[in-house]
Amino acid sequence: MGWPLLVGGALLVRRVFLTMRRADTSFHLDEPASRLLTDGLFRYSRNPAHLSFTMIYTGVSSPCSSCREYCSS
Repeated sequence: MGWPLLVGGALLVRRVFLTMRRADTSFHLDEPASRLLTDGLFRYSRNPAHLSFTMIYTGVSSPCSSCREYCSS
């Protein structure tokens, strides 16, 4: 379950980055956005980058937790 989430999250963050770059707005969280995006993935989610980061973190932590189960027995 970890790899599909990890790869899916990485693809999603790439798509978000390209959409923001095409709209000429900042991807950095400490800089204000120059405009409101309503196309692409932003049509479905207010901030798809948070969703992609959550997918990546879950994908990374899934193999780690299953490894601990095998190593502890």
